[in-house]
Order: sequence, then structure tokens, then C-alpha cells
Amino acid sequence: SDEIDCGNVTCESDHFQCTNGGCIPTHLMCDQENDCGDNSDESELCTNLTGACGGMYTSSSGVIRHPQSGGNYQNNESCTWIIRAAGVPTITITFNSLDIEVGFDVLTI
Repeated sequence: SDEIDCGNVTCESDHFQCTNGGCIPTHLMCDQENDCGDNSDESELCTNLTGACGGMYTSSSGVIRHPQSGGNYQNNESCTWIIRAAGVPTITITFNSLDIEVGFDVLTI
């Protein structure tokens, strides 16, 4: 094969590195499709992302809302957001505002 001794592949900043060494665009992660071929883009981190609560966030700043499309949510509902910054080993998060209201929450980062 022509891939022998190619060295380590580094994915572009807006891509996810699959366990098998391949690269896929980050927006394809946690979409319930095996885009990597080894299912590493659908890991256990995605478990809570398949419903209406949670998701993948890749922007350097912005707003995370729940519920995303208005309406209310259940008491004690747990949401998981994966915040991914390509090409850096650590992320610093600054909470600019956190607005917790009855039935609707907004986090500005």
C-alpha cells in the first residue's frame, strides 16, 4: 500500500482525528453515522447528544441555549455539550453571562 511509512497524519483544525488515523469534518461527529469507519466519531461522549438536549460546540465564542427552540424543559434535566477547539490541548472557558430562568437557560461564552 502507498500509506506505509507515511508518518503521523495531522488533521486540519476544523476536523476530528479518528482512532484509525483518518480525519473527518467536526460537524460529522455525533451524527449517528459511522463517518470514521471505526465508529470513533460516535463514542460514548455522544450518548447524551442524540436527543434534544446538548450538542457539539466548535465556535470560539457564542451562546448555548436550552431548550434551543424555545419551550420548557423538565426539572433536573441533564444536558451534555462537547466544546471542541481544534489544534489545542486545553481550552479556557470564560463565562460572560449565565442566565437561569424558569424553563429556559442561556450561557454566553
